[in-house]
Amino acid sequence: MDSSDLQEAYINVLTRAALLDELCTMMELPPGSLRGPERLDALEGWTSLATLSFLAFLSEKFDMTVPARKVIDCKDVNELIALTNISE
Repeated sequence: MDSSDLQEAYINVLTRAALLDELCTMMELPPGSLRGPERLDALEGWTSLATLSFLAFLSEKFDMTVPARKVIDCKDVNELIALTNISE
């Protein structure tokens, strides 16, 4: 593994903070706007497009497959994060 492989592996580490920032981007919210307990149905930016963006982000960046139904069934941001199995 050369230094570029190490750099790519480091970049592709999913943290709670990085996921919250990415969700803010998907929903066109200012960075740092989400903390976790926000109800998805109360977030104007949580649309079907944001749902697809979330699924694509996990798949493309982290090779994670999450069933769409599980994402749709989430009630708040913390539940979305729980689907990814990240802890911090």
